Amino acid sequence: MIPIRQVALDGQPMMQGICGRCHRALKVPESVIRGFGPICWAKIQADQEQERQESLPRTIVDPKKAAVALLELREYVMLHLKRDRCFCGMLYEGCDLETYDYGDSKAGYVLDGFKYRQWAYLRCPKCKNDEALWKILKTDEERGIHAVKESGSPQEMAAPE
Repeated sequence: MIPIRQVALDGQPMMQGICGRCHRALKVPESVIRGFGPICWAKIQADQEQERQESLPRTIVDPKKAAVALLELREYVMLHLKRDRCFCGMLYEGCDLETYDYGDSKAGYVLDGFKYRQWAYLRCPKCKNDEALWKILKTDEERGIHAVKESGSPQEMAAPE
């Protein structure tokens, strides 16, 4: 569903059929409902994404180690997904792995190169949906894992006989 805006970006009341960003006439019904033309809407979404990315802290203490840790986490994630696609149909292989500082809690991933545990998720470039890894990864029981190394990525161990 497309939100209907009541106020333009400059704070003035929106006029039906006028773009809330550039104040040009809107002709396409979807743009009229949205309150922005397609070019302005794309710019607004890009600005919002930039603000979102800048607002999520990611304290990196060693960029090389952090880059390697993210690549390893991505490989691990691709091997242990419950499903291979986002709800919009996009393959998770094409999604971006994103993280942010999760503070001093016991949740999140301990990754080399980062100061704090990281909350990790896949971001779909098609529908912009964020999927937390804990929602889309197989559980330890589903994978037959009986122990998880505390200070890093899970270690698969053979089931006791």
